[in-house]
Amino acid sequence: MKILRTKQIIENKNVQHLKFVQYILTLCFLLFVVVGITGCTKEYTADDIKSYAKETLSIRRVTVDIIPHEYKDEDGYTDILWTVKDKKNNITFHVLDNTFYGVESVTNMLLDDYDDCVFAAYADKLPSNILSYEITENDQTHLTNVEIVADYTNETELNACLCALQDVYTFYEEKGFDDLVIGYTLHYQPPENNMDAEPDTEGKEYTGILSDIPTLSEFK
Repeated sequence: MKILRTKQIIENKNVQHLKFVQYILTLCFLLFVVVGITGCTKEYTADDIKSYAKETLSIRRVTVDIIPHEYKDEDGYTDILWTVKDKKNNITFHVLDNTFYGVESVTNMLLDDYDDCVFAAYADKLPSNILSYEITENDQTHLTNVEIVADYTNETELNACLCALQDVYTFYEEKGFDDLVIGYTLHYQPPENNMDAEPDTEGKEYTGILSDIPTLSEFK
């Protein structure tokens, strides 16, 4: 009788242990679901944005607007746009707290348009006989975006585009901005009077960034 009672006690303990394990597993599952839905995001303050400007962009004298702008992106997430000023160079730019769905959950990260705003601040002083400068605001991120574009029909014009790009790079280098990440696109256009003519270049569309301009021989 005593043996049966002991066996029953053991079985009851096993059942209780099993229920406890099931409870823990259910709790972990629910926690996983919640994290998957809400994600792991960081809330940035104005001081965080200052630190980003100093550590990531190497800007020592910076001010940040206390109240940022909030926007809903196309996926329904709230993005926060901070207006920032590089006091040394008198450049106003933006840092975006961008929220998005990552690999398994919602997350956020900081983006900026500092290089584009630096370029835009001096764009009116650049020659425009060969190159064009497209300065726009992204509809989704509200960040400034710059692209340098030009057309060429032959090798001589392609070389002229490369020389003009080099002049633009030198212009900004002399102002202390020698590592701007600004994209360029060089479009091949066949001669108007002979659309079927064989080009004396490979007739390609060339893309790259301003701080890494190849020579004509490297293009070919």
